[in-house]
Amino acid sequence: MKKRTQLLIAIFLLTLTAGMAWTYPNNVPLGELAFRAVGLSPWSKDTSGLYFPGILFTLIFIAGLVLMNKALRQRRLLITIGLLLLIPMIPQTVASGYQSVFAEGIYTLELRNGNSCTYYADQGEVSGSCSFTFKNYGNKQVNFKVSVKDLPSTPSSVVADLDVIGNQLLTIGPREQKTFSVPFQRKLPDNYNAASVSGSINNFNITVKDREQVRDLRHR
Repeated sequence: MKKRTQLLIAIFLLTLTAGMAWTYPNNVPLGELAFRAVGLSPWSKDTSGLYFPGILFTLIFIAGLVLMNKALRQRRLLITIGLLLLIPMIPQTVASGYQSVFAEGIYTLELRNGNSCTYYADQGEVSGSCSFTFKNYGNKQVNFKVSVKDLPSTPSSVVADLDVIGNQLLTIGPREQKTFSVPFQRKLPDNYNAASVSGSINNFNITVKDREQVRDLRHR
């Protein structure tokens, strides 16, 4: 009976670990959302430093593995290795399956790593291009627009302040992974006093939208 109880608790803890790593639909782990819901910061320093949800659920995962090993009599090493490989894959696999079968429109999209913008501001204008890679898990074409958001207060923030790419319609086919390179050129506001400046920004948060829906996506 004791071993059965240990096994049930282990299954619960491992399932909890996988559930708290769930990031759909906004690429924000459920564990982080839980921290914010009770008024706790997930980071030790604003958006950097120690990531408390990750630490907590690593400990829960280890506790689940320990109890699983105590509850099982045979093939402990094999099962432990299998769980180490399987648990991190479950949230993404389930989310991808949901997007393939049930989701519609912009909710079939996944933002892949590596989004970036390069820019050059001079003589009252800012120009450059932004690159994004999306995976469409759905079986229909998706038409959408992208806005850059939540950039730090630096010269690069003009890219977000002017919503430099928000007026351009992007199209991705069914089951397609596609990298978009979106050029832009906009006039700077009169109160923008910086001299000539250029640079690049990487791995930032974005918003995708269509005619009916808006969805925030955080880089991984």
